[in-house]
Amino acid sequence: FKITAMMPGDLITKIASNIGQNIQLDELSEIFGNFMESGKKFRFSWLTDDEHEQLETCLHNIKLFGEKAKSTGITLLVDAEYTYMNPGISAVALGMMLAFNKESPVVWNTYQCYLKAALDTISSELNIVESRGRCFGAKIVRGAYLEKERKLAKENGYPDPVNDTYEDTCAMYDRVAEHMMQHIAKVGPRCNIVLGTHNEQSVLTAAARMLELGIDPAQRNIVFGQIYGMADQISVPLSAAGFKVYKSVPYGPLGEVLPYLSRRAAENRVVLAGARRELDLLKAELRSRMKV
Repeated sequence: FKITAMMPGDLITKIASNIGQNIQLDELSEIFGNFMESGKKFRFSWLTDDEHEQLETCLHNIKLFGEKAKSTGITLLVDAEYTYMNPGISAVALGMMLAFNKESPVVWNTYQCYLKAALDTISSELNIVESRGRCFGAKIVRGAYLEKERKLAKENGYPDPVNDTYEDTCAMYDRVAEHMMQHIAKVGPRCNIVLGTHNEQSVLTAAARMLELGIDPAQRNIVFGQIYGMADQISVPLSAAGFKVYKSVPYGPLGEVLPYLSRRAAENRVVLAGARRELDLLKAELRSRMKV
């Protein structure tokens, strides 16, 4: 679910730039949640009249998606984007959680583990939601905008928000997954996560840890996700072992889908290695059958 498809990017960026300066994330999320739940009006000195009108219209439209998702049992996974926009996206996502996640996690936010602050971010946002008696959902990914993030940091003279190495990102991913799995072991179905990764070691580590923590894979509090056509050598045995696996199906014009897939490949270097391994496994299976 793309907040940037529902709200202009410049408005999201302006909201993000004021978080921590003129308003805190928890306060803003509560204001957005109250508006979507009850229509309670708000006013910010740092937005113009036109921006207020635009924001209210966007939040009203987003509310319709939240209501429909809740009534039909659909889960909305909010996409993360660039760091200069993410606080604004999170404010809307958390507001949706406060409005719609009363009984179960309907709205989930995305957390990019290529960022140095990933564990701090998910921990603080989890606290915002659960301290207000709502359920929490998270999609945990490595992230796909690292090159532009580094370029923006260099051009604008602020510290690089991206982990120094791919190995550091893998370590952060596993730390975030571990943190959330431990939490789910305590609170059960009030917190759900999807582990979106094509990294075989991360999958194996998480699956083993789930069993150690006594988390039943059939409960779907923790599920795994890969892109359709990628990492089937992970998805198939994982599903056969009783874990829940979802396959994302990209669709659209070729010129838009290919850049998306290239970002996913950059996000998970192991995709190419996994594809080679899958090809080797297919060849081995063909040779085995031909002998028969």
